[in-house]
Amino acid sequence: MNQRTENSNQQPRAVMYCRVARLEPGSVAIEQQRQACEDIARSQGLKLVGNYEDVGQSGATIARPGLLALLTRITADQDVDWVVAVDGARLTRKLGDGATLAAVFRQAGVGLATTRRDLEAEVLESA
Repeated sequence: MNQRTENSNQQPRAVMYCRVARLEPGSVAIEQQRQACEDIARSQGLKLVGNYEDVGQSGATIARPGLLALLTRITADQDVDWVVAVDGARLTRKLGDGATLAAVFRQAGVGLATTRRDLEAEVLESA
């Protein structure tokens, strides 16, 4: 839980982020990602207050409309405590971009909840 909700009775607020590069057999479809994110939020006691998606967008760049809108919300609006994603690869596939996102999340006081582990752990283990 971050600083905004740890000393209050508020349920932590979260937004989900889903991305697929292309829709093809064997890919993790957006619907499956949405369901997984809802399950993560429920299991962590998070209240979902938004959904950001990029369909047909590569994870090789962070310059994607849905991700940029999410980053604007957590840095400017500061009304979110957590970002929920299936895994860190939904956010980025590049180590440097992962470190950048982890720093932005940390600066905004926002945590990352995934089915696997948090983004910082993935970045640190990959380095």
